Amino acid sequence: MHLKDKVAIITGSGRGIGRGIAMFLAENGAKVVINDPGSAADGSGEDSAPAQKTADDIIANGGKAIANFDSVADYKSAGQLVDQAVKEWGQVDILVNCAGILRDRMVFNMSKEEWDAVIQVHLYGHFNMISHVSKIMRKNQGGRIINFTSNSGLLGNIGQVNYGAAKAGIAGMTRSIAKDLEKYNITVNAISPVADTRMTADVGSNDKSKKKQSIFAGMKEPEFVAPMIGYLASDNAKKINGKIFYVQGGRVSLPFHPSPEHSIYSKKKIWNLQDLDDGMHYVLLRRKRNPVPPLEELEIPGRDKPATDLLKEPLKNKTIIVTGAAGGIGIKVSEALSSYGANLILNDPGSNLDGSGKNQNLLNELAGRLEKNNPNILTSEHKITEWEDAEGLINTAVSNFGTIDAVVHVAGILQDRMIFNMTEEEWNNVIKVHLTAYFNLAKHASAIMRKQNFGRLIGFTSSSGLIGNAGQANYSAAKAGIAGMTRCLAIDLGRNGITANAIAPTAMTRMTDSVPEQIQQGKFNEEQKSHRMELDPAQIAPLTAYLCSEQAWDINGKIFYSAGKKISIGHDVLPFRSINKPSAWDIDDLSVMVPDLLNGINPSA
Repeated sequence: MHLKDKVAIITGSGRGIGRGIAMFLAENGAKVVINDPGSAADGSGEDSAPAQKTADDIIANGGKAIANFDSVADYKSAGQLVDQAVKEWGQVDILVNCAGILRDRMVFNMSKEEWDAVIQVHLYGHFNMISHVSKIMRKNQGGRIINFTSNSGLLGNIGQVNYGAAKAGIAGMTRSIAKDLEKYNITVNAISPVADTRMTADVGSNDKSKKKQSIFAGMKEPEFVAPMIGYLASDNAKKINGKIFYVQGGRVSLPFHPSPEHSIYSKKKIWNLQDLDDGMHYVLLRRKRNPVPPLEELEIPGRDKPATDLLKEPLKNKTIIVTGAAGGIGIKVSEALSSYGANLILNDPGSNLDGSGKNQNLLNELAGRLEKNNPNILTSEHKITEWEDAEGLINTAVSNFGTIDAVVHVAGILQDRMIFNMTEEEWNNVIKVHLTAYFNLAKHASAIMRKQNFGRLIGFTSSSGLIGNAGQANYSAAKAGIAGMTRCLAIDLGRNGITANAIAPTAMTRMTDSVPEQIQQGKFNEEQKSHRMELDPAQIAPLTAYLCSEQAWDINGKIFYSAGKKISIGHDVLPFRSINKPSAWDIDDLSVMVPDLLNGINPSA
C-alpha cells in the first residue's frame, strides 16, 4: 500500500484514463476525490453519474472515495473542489490533472469559442487546481502533482491548434512550477498518455489485424496508464521532478528535451541572409523534414520557380505585421524587415512591461524613422488580445497593401510570481497577450494566406517555456504553448504553401533586465553575465527576416534558438529511451526501472 492514507484529487476521473487512475490509487491505499462534471467529449452538458459511479465502485471494493462535480475551468469552482477534499480528509497530498475536452477544427475554421473552451479546461484548469493545491502542499511541506500533456502539443497534430497549444503549455508550466515548489518537497511532473478512450475513438487507424503482434504491442486500455501515475505519486519518486514521460501500455519513455540540438555560429556580429540560408540547409535542417510539404500542383517560389534573391530586397512587396514592434526585439525586427523592402504594419500599445499603461509615441517615432527609407509603413492600435480587433488588424493589411504575407508575433508582457502567490488575473493577462493573441492573428491571417498559397507565421517562444524558469508559470505556459501551436499550425497549413515556425530569442531587453539580480547571480557566473550583456536584439532580426522570405519555403514547424552570433534548432520532443513490459506495471517494478530510465540525467528540475 504505497499510498496508504494519502489524499488524492483526480480531475476528469469519471471515465477513461482518469477513472483508471482513481481505481489504481485507491487500490494502493489512497483516499480519492473523484472530480468530473460529466460533460461530453466536447465539454457540453453535465452528468453526475460518471463521477458518482467511480466513487461507488471504489467504496464497494473497500476503498475510500467521494465524488465532486465542479468544473476545473473556473477558478472559484476549482477552489471548492480542493476545499471539499480538505474538509473531508484534512489535507491534499496528490493532485492528478486529467480533465480534458476536444474541439477539433482546422485553424482557419476554428471559432473563438472552440479556442476558449479547450484552453480554459486544459491550460486554465491546470493552473486553477495547482494554484489552490500548492498553497496547502507548501504549508504541509510535501506533495505530488502530476499533469497531463499530449503528443499533440509536443509533436503536433492536424486540426488541434487549441489542444496542441494547451498541452504544450502544460508541459512548459510543469517545468517552471517544478522549480517553484521543489524546496517544499513538492514534485511536479507530466505524462503524455496513449490509450483508447472516448477522446481517441474518432481517430482513424490502419488495419493491423493481419500483422504479427508483439507481446509488447496493444495494451491500449486506459488502466495501463495508471501505474506510472501511482509511482510518481509515491515516496519512491520523491527525487523525480520537472520531467515529461510518454506512457503507452507497458512502455514508459523519456523524450528529448526541446533544447538546442544543432547550432551554427556567425563570424560576423550580425548574420547576413545568404550565409544563414547556407547554414540552415547544410547544418540545421539535416535529417529534419517538413511535416506537411506544399501540394505538388502549387507553384512555390524556391521550389518550382526562383525565389527572390536574398541580396536584393528579398521581402519587397511582402506585407508583414509585427506585434510588439516598439519594444527591444520588435524594433530591431521591424528595422530589418523594412530594410529588406517589406510593407509593414507595426502594432504596439506602448504598454509597460507588466502590460499596464499606453504610449503610442514610441511606435510613431519608429514609424517615422523607417518611413525615411521605406514609404510603406503603417502603425496600428488594434488590441490583438481581442478577436474582432485582431481580425481588424489583418484586414488593415489587406485593404492597404492587397495581401498579408507574414505575421511576426513578438508582443509580450511579464507578471512574474511564484505559483502559490500568482493571482488569477496575473495568469490570465500573460496568457492572453502571448498565446491567445497569436491564435487570433494566426486564425484570421491563415484564412487569407490559404487563398494566396503563401504565408509565414512566426511566433516568439522562450527558453522559459521550453526549459523552465522559476516564478514564471504563466509566461512558461504561454511560451511553450506558442511552440505547440507552431507545430500544429505547420500541419494544418503546410499543404497551402504556408509555414509556421517559432524563435526563442536571447537578448538584453527590458524583459531580461527585469529578472531579479539574485536570480541572475544564481544562474550565471561573471563570464556568462558579461557575455549576455553583449547579446544585441538586432542579432535576432536576420533569422526572423529569413523565415519570412521565399527561400524558407521548406522550413516548417521548427523551433529555433537565437542568441548573439549563435542560431540553433531545437530537438524534436521524441522518445529516446524507454522501459518496456509485456503486461501492466506496478509501483514496485517501476521503482526499480524508472531510475534506469533516468540514468545519467538529473532527476530533479
